[in-house]
Amino acid sequence: MNTAIIYTSKHGTTLKVAQTIQSQINENASIVNLDDNSAIDLKQFEAIIIGSSVHAGAIPQNMQRFLSENQTTLLTHKLGLFMCGMQPDKQQEFFEQNFSTELRSHSSSNGLLGGEFLFHKMNFIERFLVKRIAKVKESVSAIKTDQIELFCQQWNTIS
Repeated sequence: MNTAIIYTSKHGTTLKVAQTIQSQINENASIVNLDDNSAIDLKQFEAIIIGSSVHAGAIPQNMQRFLSENQTTLLTHKLGLFMCGMQPDKQQEFFEQNFSTELRSHSSSNGLLGGEFLFHKMNFIERFLVKRIAKVKESVSAIKTDQIELFCQQWNTIS
């Protein structure tokens, strides 16, 4: 099955997760950065996995726009949805706020796959806010490899 893993990533964590998913699914998968390629021909793919970072409860505007403009087409494909973020107690709420009920219901794999604070990739304001709000003073990784494996297992069992 020809699959697209379409993602947005501010500091690279969502790309890292997308690459891990690509290596674990039983399909020919292409990774597509929405930030570099906003005109994606979805008809060339049989299956689509959407991944996004979340900051302050929202996914990036270009991903919001992409989902809104392509929802009808996405609902005709095998679909997976995942989100990367660093507020575990809020991730489910953010997932439901940012992915429509229709997309979530249609998706065969949904994942809250953790995230990272990468201080060396943040600007001064981002570092200040993370230190102040999250009380984190250095880079930290909380990618949930077990949840990535579960996401891929669910994906691989649905044909």
